[in-house]
Amino acid sequence: MKLFTVSQHEDGFGDASWELLASVQAHALPLLEAELADLLARAQEQAKRMGADWHQDLQRSDEPGGWHTVHLTLCGPDAWGEKTLADWLQEPSASGG
Repeated sequence: MKLFTVSQHEDGFGDASWELLASVQAHALPLLEAELADLLARAQEQAKRMGADWHQDLQRSDEPGGWHTVHLTLCGPDAWGEKTLADWLQEPSASGG
């Protein structure tokens, strides 16, 4: 099980964006960071393979009660994002799922 939730938004012209959101307590932050690093490395590798132009927006915040929130937006071609996320979601998570 991944720590991030994922939602997809398509523009109807072959491009899409994917919103990933996770909020964890401090003890799970290393697992979240590992998932994030893995996903971004896969996105870059897949972009090289497909010749895809993609963008990311990463925001982090510390919330009350010791929560840490990460919001990542990926934008690029539908096929690139679908392949990247499908492969990433199929891999076992660092959190054991």
